[in-house]
Amino acid sequence: MAREEMIDKKNEELQLREDRKNLEALLEYRTAELHREIDQRKMMEEELFRKEKLESLSILASGIAHDFNNILTIISGNNSLANIILEEKGDYEVCELLDEIQRGVAQARELTEQLMTFSRGGMPVKEASSIEELVQETASFILRGSNVRTVISMSGQIWPANIDRGQIGQVFQNLLLNAAQAMPGGGVIEIYISNIVPETAEALALKSGRYIQVVVQDHGNGISREDLSNIFVPYFSTKERGHGLGLAMAYSIIQKHDGNIKVSSELGIGSTFEIYLPASEDIVINKGSVTRVNFSGKGRILIMDDDRTVRNTLGRMLRQLGYETDLARDGQDTIEMYVEAREAGAHYHAVIMDLTVAGGMGAQEAMQRLLKIDNEIKAIVSSGYSTDEVMVNYNNYGFCGILEKPIEIDSLSRVLFEAVGLQE
Repeated sequence: MAREEMIDKKNEELQLREDRKNLEALLEYRTAELHREIDQRKMMEEELFRKEKLESLSILASGIAHDFNNILTIISGNNSLANIILEEKGDYEVCELLDEIQRGVAQARELTEQLMTFSRGGMPVKEASSIEELVQETASFILRGSNVRTVISMSGQIWPANIDRGQIGQVFQNLLLNAAQAMPGGGVIEIYISNIVPETAEALALKSGRYIQVVVQDHGNGISREDLSNIFVPYFSTKERGHGLGLAMAYSIIQKHDGNIKVSSELGIGSTFEIYLPASEDIVINKGSVTRVNFSGKGRILIMDDDRTVRNTLGRMLRQLGYETDLARDGQDTIEMYVEAREAGAHYHAVIMDLTVAGGMGAQEAMQRLLKIDNEIKAIVSSGYSTDEVMVNYNNYGFCGILEKPIEIDSLSRVLFEAVGLQE
C-alpha cells in the first residue's frame, strides 16, 4: 500500500511539472503575442505620426508656394513693366539686367512647382518639352560644385516628351542626387537618352506608342537585392538620414505621366534607372528664346485677388496694355461689381479671378454664381496652384482661360487677347 501511495505521489508530481511546463509555455506564448501586439500598435502609431507630420508639412509647403507665387507675380509684373518703359527709352543695357531678373523668377517658379508636387501630389500639367534640355539643366543645377559630373549621350534627334516640366525635373533631381551620394569619392554619371517604340510594351507596363527612354547609370555603392524591391516604397531608405520620399515621389510622378521607371543594381558596381516617358506629337516651343509679344487691347477688365499688391500690379500691367481696370478683393465684391456694371450698361469684357482667397469667396464659387447672372461671361482663373483640378480642367468650370502665377505680362496679354479679342 505504501508503495502504491509513493507511485501515486510521484505521478502527481510529474503531472504538476507537466502542468507547470505547459503553463510556462502558454505564458511565454501569450507574452510574445502581447509584445507583437505592442510592437504592431507602436508601428501603427509611428506610421500615423509620420502621415500626420507629412500632411502638416504638405499644408505648410502648399501655403508657402502659394504666397511665394504671389510675391513672384509682383516681382515679375513690375519687372516686365520696367522693361517695356526702358525699351521705349532705348536703355537696352538695363533691359539686359531686367532679363536676368526674369530668368531668376523662372528658376524660382520651378522651385514652387516642386513644393506643389510635394504638397499636393497633383496631376501633371503636360506640354511638349525637350527631355535632353531638361536633363542638362537639372544636372547643371544639382551637381554644381560637386566632384561628380555627367556624360550625356543621345541617339539621334530625340522626340519631344509630353510632360510636366516641373514634376519630371524633380524626378531627375532625385535620381542625380542619389547617384552623386552613391559616389562620395566622385565619379561620372552616365545618361543615355533615346527614342523607343517598345515591341513588348506590356512587359514594360506601358501602353503601346512612342516613348523617350532615359537611362541614368552610376558607378557607386549599389543596392542590395533585399533592398531593391523596396526602394520605391515611402519612408524606406538605405541612408541613415534619408526620409525615403524621393524615389517614392519619383515613382508616383512617372506613373501619373503614363510612363514607367525600372531599376537594376549590384553591390559595389552601381545602379541603373530606366525611365520611359510618352512622346508628344507637338513641337517644343523654347520659351526662353521667344520674342516678347504683348497683345494690346481695349475693354473693361475686372480683377479679383485678395493680395492688394498683386491686384494693383495686374491693374498696372493691363493699363499698360490698353485696358480699363477695376479691382475687387474677393468673389463677393466681384459679383456685386459685375451686377452693378451690367445694370449701368457698362459691362466688363472679362473677369480675372484668383482661385484661392483667404477668408473669402474664391474663383470657383464666384464663377458658379456669375454664370447664373450671365451665362456668356468671359472669365479667366488665376492661381499659384497650377495642378489644381480647376486649373487643369478649367473649361469644365465655365472659365475660358487660365493664368498661372507668377503672371508675366506676355502671358497676361495673350490669354486676355484670346478671351476678349479686339474691341471697338
